[in-house]
Amino acid sequence: MDSDAHPDPNAFAPQIVTMRLRDGTVLDHAIDTMLASPARPLPRVDQLSKFRRCWALSAEPLSPPEPVIAMIARLEELSDLRELLVP
Repeated sequence: MDSDAHPDPNAFAPQIVTMRLRDGTVLDHAIDTMLASPARPLPRVDQLSKFRRCWALSAEPLSPPEPVIAMIARLEELSDLRELLVP
């Protein structure tokens, strides 16, 4: 793996993936923005799918995620953020 001397060693983008095939062909693929970044947002259905997968991987069993999803959907309408902390 080669470094591109980017000032932020933790940056996910930009990236270039280079593969050299057995026949000598070199394939490059540039990634300017990562999926789910502000420049390349996930569609809502994919956001919810990812959230549910992460929710299911919790160290301890959690209640169904739908109430949390519903609360996040109306986050801007909450009059008191303590609603997020009280079950």
